[in-house]
Amino acid sequence: MSLSAYVAELEAKPDLGEIELYGPLDAEIMRGVLGYPKGRVRTHQRREDGIPDLTLYSDQDEAWVVCEVKGDDDEIRREDRRRRLWEEQARRYIEPETLYVCLIGPRTLYVCDLAGKVLEGVHIEELGLADALGGDARPLSDDALGHALAYHLRGGLQSAQV
Repeated sequence: MSLSAYVAELEAKPDLGEIELYGPLDAEIMRGVLGYPKGRVRTHQRREDGIPDLTLYSDQDEAWVVCEVKGDDDEIRREDRRRRLWEEQARRYIEPETLYVCLIGPRTLYVCDLAGKVLEGVHIEELGLADALGGDARPLSDDALGHALAYHLRGGLQSAQV
């Protein structure tokens, strides 16, 4: 389970829809790279208003990160579309125990605060990882992706190695 397996899946099936991304995101990114144990990542296969696509649970079984997944990276990368996505969907998923909202496209992962401000963002490019906020490029590796997202997405797991 790894970033390379996730990228290989995207390349093998370039037209994956939103729901088809859930499995690779869960297995390869959330569990494989970020170290979430099985059961701490829950996917919601049916489209229901007010229900996030993926939810990350802490060791205390709190839904501390809610995720909205889109099949088009521009839904996340373009500010106008991200703002609309935030207003129409993502902000409605916030519960009292939620600390972060993750907006995900096939090759895009953004971590936002509860007001929708992007705190961390990674673009998975052909030759490496690009920092969405203008920082240094990183290699296309599990360690680099894990490091880029560790502060915000591993904090609720005592069992995850940071």
